[in-house]
Amino acid sequence: MVEERFHIYTVSEITEEIKNILESNFYEILVRGEVSNFRPASSGHYYFVLKDENSQIKCVLFRSMVSEGVKRIRDGDEIVVYGGISLYPPRGEYQIIVNRVFLQDKKGALYLEFERLKEKLEKEGLFSKEHKIGIPSFPKKIGVATSKSGAAILDIIKTLRRRNPLVEILLYPVKVQGESASKEIVKAIEYFNRRKDIDVIIIGRGGGSIEDLWPFNEEIVARAIFKSKKPIISAVGHERDFTISDFVADKRAETPTAAARIVAMPLSVYLERIFTSTERLKRAVLREIDFKRNRIEILKKERGFFLFERRILNLYQDIDLFVFKIQMGMKRNLEKKRDKIFSNFEKLKFNSPIKQIPEKMDFFRVARERLIFLFQNFLKSKSERIEFLKRTIYNMSPQSVLARGYSITLDEEGRSIRNVTSLKRGDKIYSLLYEGKIVSKVEEIKEEKRWEEEKK
Repeated sequence: MVEERFHIYTVSEITEEIKNILESNFYEILVRGEVSNFRPASSGHYYFVLKDENSQIKCVLFRSMVSEGVKRIRDGDEIVVYGGISLYPPRGEYQIIVNRVFLQDKKGALYLEFERLKEKLEKEGLFSKEHKIGIPSFPKKIGVATSKSGAAILDIIKTLRRRNPLVEILLYPVKVQGESASKEIVKAIEYFNRRKDIDVIIIGRGGGSIEDLWPFNEEIVARAIFKSKKPIISAVGHERDFTISDFVADKRAETPTAAARIVAMPLSVYLERIFTSTERLKRAVLREIDFKRNRIEILKKERGFFLFERRILNLYQDIDLFVFKIQMGMKRNLEKKRDKIFSNFEKLKFNSPIKQIPEKMDFFRVARERLIFLFQNFLKSKSERIEFLKRTIYNMSPQSVLARGYSITLDEEGRSIRNVTSLKRGDKIYSLLYEGKIVSKVEEIKEEKRWEEEKK
């Protein structure tokens, strides 16, 4: 019988075997081909055929994997799909379960290169958390590598000046797109690492297409970030944009503005920490004073009359015994011995520890007063320093300059006017005063030498 010599599969059994073979050997593949019969289903899934000049294979892209780019695909487009081969048992057809689609234009090639480099660097450990450097809490000077004319540097400066104007910014202007941009970014990172006064580095730019952001996906930039001895914050694009630099950097910021918020806490936080430290120091000194005071009280009790009275009682007992012996055996020498006893008694009284207590009390009182005096001077010095810093910050503010009688002149677009060459007769200008604003019209323009040149 055939059944006895061979195993006879059911259709479901052989289909399941083939399905397991396909899925275990082709679970992660990239396939290039031309799209045909591209159609969405009412469920939101997409079905199409991928073909070349000799063969074709069915593909399915489930709704959870659909992106906006997929909806623009048309029959005849050449694409690359990433996914795995499976078999659909009800029809006995093998197909590709697509996880991602790349259009075969420049943008699609860049996505493939991005994924390739990301996988390579991740395997090398460049994204590992153990290599990340912590961002300092109180940086004094920040190095920024970005375009000098872009919105990124303006956002960073504006945010830092608002939160903490004491933090310094050093800009290393670089191109942020184009062929030479990646090399300039690497040079900026190396330059900041050579400077001892830079505490943290920000690299980045505003948002854009994948082509615009590509310098921050270059391998030389990623390796320069990894080699940096100073912490680097990557602030490239908008919140939805991710680059290789974001994964390698010690910290990723969604935007350049967010990077500025990360490196600089508000000035009020600094002042609050100074005040908190002062209060802690004050409490520590007061606790030490209380401890010393309690110790003095204990010493007073230990060094009081207790031990001295015990010694006196013992001496009395010795005297009584001695007197008894004199009375019994040496009546003649009674007066002489009695005088000697009283003499010794007076000496003991003169050398009594009770006389030393007032001196020790005076010493500890002087020490306590001096400690309080030094602490009050210390608090006064710190308070004067804080007041000085507050006055310095206020004097540096534009409002303070206006209060001293100066004014700021703006053109109609709100830009500051620094020389007359940007004006012409008939222009309307605005002068900002400490209180109020003056609107003027230019009648005459007269050029004069700058104050520095006249001084020379």
